[in-house]
Amino acid sequence: MPGRKLTAVLLVLVILLVVVALMRTAASAPSFRAADYPTYDACIAAIPAEWSRNSLERQRAERACLHEEQQRRGR
Repeated sequence: MPGRKLTAVLLVLVILLVVVALMRTAASAPSFRAADYPTYDACIAAIPAEWSRNSLERQRAERACLHEEQQRRGR
């Protein structure tokens, strides 16, 4: 039985560490939602400056802005 308790305690500790690490990362990283901006230009201008020109984050944000603009125009 002591082995099971130790395993359970270690499992809970690992889960807590992972959750805390995810929360810290989410809180420190810039966030972006294309749907929050009324126009394509406003959306592009709002992309966080921390995301470099060729970064995956920026490319996805630009695609999201384009998608939102197409949705607004009914395409």
